[in-house]
Amino acid sequence: SNLLENAVHYGAAGSVIHVSGANSGGSYLLTVSNAAPDLAATDVERLFERFWRGEAARSGGLHMGLGLALVREFAHAMSWQVSARLEAPHLLVIELRVPLPAH
Repeated sequence: SNLLENAVHYGAAGSVIHVSGANSGGSYLLTVSNAAPDLAATDVERLFERFWRGEAARSGGLHMGLGLALVREFAHAMSWQVSARLEAPHLLVIELRVPLPAH
């Protein structure tokens, strides 16, 4: 839910949020992407840091900068992988890879 909440609260107003899932090489890949016009490539490296918020999110006091940090910690605890990248033009893509059980 933190991935979706992040996309809703920090995505560009009126933009579309894309959510997809698929089996991929022995794992399930969940992808959430949204427009992020205020996000710089250097910001992506910090997205999962505790208490880090981009400049546009620093006002209002509604968020503490913990949502994606919690996603990373939960993923790590479950032996899942989470990653983020910025695709042109200003599209934030976050992927959560969950290993599928062996049959």
